[in-house]
Amino acid sequence: MKSTAPVIYFCLVTALACVQIFMGANIFVILSLYLISICGCFSLSIRDHRAGDILYFLFVLYYGTFALVIKTALLQPVDENLDVPDLVSVVILVGFMSITVAYIVSRNIVFRFKFSREMSAYLSDGAILSKCVSIFFPIGIAFDTLHVFLRPVATQVAIDSGEGIGFFGTFYFITIFAVVCEASLAFSDRHGSRRGIARLGGMLLIIMLVSLAGNVKQSFIASISAAFVVFLMNKSRINIVREVVLGGALAFILMFYVSPAIHITRGQAKELPILERLDLAYEVMERASFDPFELQAQSEAVLAGYGASSDPRLNYFFPFTLNIDRLCLIHPTNLVVSGSETAGEMGLDALNVWSSVLPSFLVTKSAAASVDEIAWFYNFRARGMVARPVLGLVASSFAVGGGLGVLFLPGIAVLILFVILNGLSGPLFGNPFGLFIGTSFLIIVEADLSGVFIYIFRNLLFIVAFAVVVKVALDAMGIARPPQAGAQSQ
Repeated sequence: MKSTAPVIYFCLVTALACVQIFMGANIFVILSLYLISICGCFSLSIRDHRAGDILYFLFVLYYGTFALVIKTALLQPVDENLDVPDLVSVVILVGFMSITVAYIVSRNIVFRFKFSREMSAYLSDGAILSKCVSIFFPIGIAFDTLHVFLRPVATQVAIDSGEGIGFFGTFYFITIFAVVCEASLAFSDRHGSRRGIARLGGMLLIIMLVSLAGNVKQSFIASISAAFVVFLMNKSRINIVREVVLGGALAFILMFYVSPAIHITRGQAKELPILERLDLAYEVMERASFDPFELQAQSEAVLAGYGASSDPRLNYFFPFTLNIDRLCLIHPTNLVVSGSETAGEMGLDALNVWSSVLPSFLVTKSAAASVDEIAWFYNFRARGMVARPVLGLVASSFAVGGGLGVLFLPGIAVLILFVILNGLSGPLFGNPFGLFIGTSFLIIVEADLSGVFIYIFRNLLFIVAFAVVVKVALDAMGIARPPQAGAQSQ
């Protein structure tokens, strides 16, 4: 990555911290967020990025930088709406240092699975990438659509999952694989073309329509994030201004078009057939004359009716109802830490791994996840409300074991995850298979402790099994013979 990126990033973060000091924000919170944020300079300065480097930088953004950026933009001190600012600043700093130590250790464990090197060799061929897009994008969209049609829908008054099949959502990574393959073609120095970029745009448009029909943002966000990471990793030189403009444009579309359309229609869409949900979303945008700020205002009006948005304790950006609290993990950590003063620790009750990993004939399934159990225990969600709040590793580790939990558990989870992912991905530059592995796990930055292990024990196994099937098919078809393993970068 261009050598000026870490310098520009450091100057930006420092400037934001200085503005917060002049605003009179709590010095301990500023210091904690600043120290976490500047850790991003290390991953930005690395040349041979692996999956762990991308995920670590996301942890930096979620635990530090995003809070500084958004709070400063809203002219709010970073400690505003925090119950225990001094204590939570210590907790997130200790938890993040645990993550950082694990990251540094994982960077020094350098190995590469032979299978991964061979897959990288196969996918270095533009013809094979094109075939993979043609085959797997329709399959991925079919699974996404089946998930939208058949998934069980939890309600605020029902904890049991009820009717529906959620299994199809497990294969979310097939769509990401197709997007990564097409993005690798579109943004490659060898294969790149405007036609390829247009095809990628068409794929993302289809994914967006499926997301609107399903009234969920996650699949579209995951796909567009994967394409953006491929774009960054396939460039030998980075134009900071261009990348900031592109990233800002994508964020604008998500925040002011896709997200408002989903929130405004969510109440009505539950009762409508899938295709009619698309008509409803279009009607909402049309009534607003496609004015992004009018759509955002309508979305804020809808969200203001929910207790979490109108309560300063539950909304980090109150009185703004932006619904982006998930980007600032200091906030849920504050809710858990402040709640522990009266409720104490949950212990192992905060872990709920096997009910999500094992099939329903072995364990009793519930729509409630471990994050719901934690939210109920610490009383920032009404018991029985299945809301799946974003808590993150540090908050959930504190719920399990308090201070000792924060000191050790995030690091243990991250070390296991990063070592496996780095061994599967290898260097990401010009490596579609490694980029597929890395981008399939971007959402893990929002996961709680149970969620990380669920990704390792379930999602990772499915992803590796899928890659094995693809490799076996390529071997059987005799499309190409990968070079000897030693020819691939370590």
